[in-house]
Amino acid sequence: MQQVSPDIWAAFERRLDQAQVPAGQRPGYLKWVRFYFDFCSKYGHSPALPTSLGPFLNKLAAKNQSVGRRIQASAAVRLLIQACKCHPLGRVSTGKKASVPNFLSSSG
Repeated sequence: MQQVSPDIWAAFERRLDQAQVPAGQRPGYLKWVRFYFDFCSKYGHSPALPTSLGPFLNKLAAKNQSVGRRIQASAAVRLLIQACKCHPLGRVSTGKKASVPNFLSSSG
């Protein structure tokens, strides 16, 4: 998985709060963001650019993901992109590996 700045995770957490994403849905949002980072790394897309979302959603469709799952994936990635815009560097850092915040960690 691509390494992500702790600041990006914090900004993403703030976006989840602002969007009032229920706690029970947040692990799903994290899953889609992780898949998105992996997709971008594998296919050479920039995670911070909105133009990377379309190819990601096309890939999910090709993998027979349901429309509902693609809608949730889109919502998660849009919040991530907004978080990246709020980050001072405006991009995902590939520096020091950051751990996933506790609220985003899957517990099962």
